[in-house]
Amino acid sequence: MDFINDKIIINELRKGNKDVFQALFHQYYPLLANFAQRYIYDAEACEDLIQDVFATLWEKRASLEINSLKAYLYTAIKNKCLGYLRHFDVRDKHEVFLIEAYMESAGELDINEEMTDKIKKCLADLPEKMRDVFEKKYVVGLTVNNIAEDMDISINTVNTQLKRAKNKIRTELLKYGIKVLFLFPL
Repeated sequence: MDFINDKIIINELRKGNKDVFQALFHQYYPLLANFAQRYIYDAEACEDLIQDVFATLWEKRASLEINSLKAYLYTAIKNKCLGYLRHFDVRDKHEVFLIEAYMESAGELDINEEMTDKIKKCLADLPEKMRDVFEKKYVVGLTVNNIAEDMDISINTVNTQLKRAKNKIRTELLKYGIKVLFLFPL
């Protein structure tokens, strides 16, 4: 029965039926949001990825060969999330190099000792568990899974602690007048 319904919906999409598209969006959005948040713990990023998937569906509606809308949407969201995480991981590594450059090469980067001390203080002022998670990720270089296993906490907790640490560091450094938006993009 779903196969027949999918064929009808796909045919309506190909005709450019915006009402069917909107109904499909409203039907699947909450399900896809829950699914995406299993991969990415950022609701705004999930929302953007879901919108990208639906935009692509609409733009390529005439040429897509879809047998199951549900399978197509879930696979598309999964692939978008994995791509986002791959990009996020690369971005995180660059952030760490910038922090280390600030802390270890202050003279070479024309950063004064006072600024270096402020950065170190921000890191030291993190709550102990949060600092441990942050250091294991960015200093030791452990993966989120390894940190979770090592500290006997959930992967979700690790990701939450990392996000909160970044926000705290950014907020504290901005209080000192140090603009670090390039260090920790949300």
